[in-house]
Amino acid sequence: MKKGIVIRLYPTEEQAILMNKSFGCVRFIYNTLLQYAKENKIYHRFELQKQITLLRSDNPFLNEVDKFALQNACKNLSDGFHHYFHKTARFPVFKSKKNSKKSYQTNKTNNNISFNEGMIKLPKLGFVKCSNNFRYPDNKIIHVTIYQNRDGKFYASIVFEAKVNPLPKTGKEIGIDLGTRKLITTNEGETFHLPDNAFKLNNKCRREQRKLSRRNHDSKRYEKQRTRLSRTYQRRNNIVNDALHKYSYSLVKENDVIYMEDLDIRQLLEIQDNKKKKNKMIVSSLGKLVRLLTYKAEMYEKQIHKVDKYYPSSQICSCCQKRNNVGEKEIYHCQYCGLVIDRDINASINILHQGRMVQKEP
Repeated sequence: MKKGIVIRLYPTEEQAILMNKSFGCVRFIYNTLLQYAKENKIYHRFELQKQITLLRSDNPFLNEVDKFALQNACKNLSDGFHHYFHKTARFPVFKSKKNSKKSYQTNKTNNNISFNEGMIKLPKLGFVKCSNNFRYPDNKIIHVTIYQNRDGKFYASIVFEAKVNPLPKTGKEIGIDLGTRKLITTNEGETFHLPDNAFKLNNKCRREQRKLSRRNHDSKRYEKQRTRLSRTYQRRNNIVNDALHKYSYSLVKENDVIYMEDLDIRQLLEIQDNKKKKNKMIVSSLGKLVRLLTYKAEMYEKQIHKVDKYYPSSQICSCCQKRNNVGEKEIYHCQYCGLVIDRDINASINILHQGRMVQKEP
């Protein structure tokens, strides 16, 4: 199967300049071909790609960068047209120098991409120093995307083919409840929380954003503050992503079957009136957690089953199965059987029982 990994790049000054030239050339090709497609009503990839040869002859600076970067810019534009005509996306728009993501993609051919003792060989760039966390040197690399974050750091996203061995079976089933107070609550009473640093950095992001709003948009102080804000956001995202990957892998490794609610995250955000809770939901990235659990379970041959999102798991007593609305209380107290239990643990137990019942039905 195809896997991906992101590594940090530490280019020299000359390599960084060439990377920035590549970002600009990719943006130039994309915008020029988009304008050409609009004027001539030509949207096919290979018809658009013929224009790259003409552009390279008229603009010698395009010959300084990797040819695959230019071809992939054309492919991305063609994919945008494809999604638009199939009504799954809007019509492509021009890329901005300031606001668009700085990236380009190159393909592997004739051993033009390889690793050697903490260095990665890239077309036109030669050997670039990188973080030594790519442990699949013998696997077939398909393509590499080089990009620069808004904080100025360079990264390479590597897509390669790998053989993944399934995790050993444990014979365990688990029900989990996702929320904002506790990120994950299991039917066994185990809870997972995001680190406190993530929310502290989120508050810092809000303060830095207020400072940025008071800066003159065309000033140097604005650019310095924008960079400071980007670095704070990046640190917060790194902490959240690290926690989500660890929690999701732990659940998949220890359990064969995972039952969870089929949450509509967008709807939950729309109906949430409390700004603090809404902001906490955004930082928690529940949608990403669901995606991580889903693809890791598929990759390691485990099972994910989702319970209907309208099932009132928080209102039903896990002991007597009678419904009792507890509102926003953290402790569930059943007025029929007298059960007193944490609200989230009660919900996760109900999700486990309901998931098992649905799977038994023919």
